Amino acid sequence: VMGLRVYVASKWENKQRVQEIMYLLRQVGHTITYDWSMCEVSNRQQALLDLRGVADADVFVGIFEEEVAYKGALVELGAALALGKPVYILGDASTVRKCIFMKHPHIRRGEHAFVRDLLGGGSV
Repeated sequence: VMGLRVYVASKWENKQRVQEIMYLLRQVGHTITYDWSMCEVSNRQQALLDLRGVADADVFVGIFEEEVAYKGALVELGAALALGKPVYILGDASTVRKCIFMKHPHIRRGEHAFVRDLLGGGSV
């Protein structure tokens, strides 16, 4: 399925990895609804833009590869689930591994599903 609108969430400290994933998604024809990795501020407007990016997306991608506190990204993940979006999870940090919502039927975990469904078989 090409030409989807995608929101990619993670931790600010992982923005380089987020940018790599967004690049791969763009390469196969997807659109990024909001690129928060380029922002330098953390304020009210930013919170609104982040959630608008989730709402505007067809698909949500969460990158949870490092053992850090994914506070904002988990809020965004919750918003995506509440809005009925398909969710793809990259990484297996304990934050998400222990989360009951990883059992939600809209969640696809692991690199295989992400690559198959969103990159058309390319590599991460």
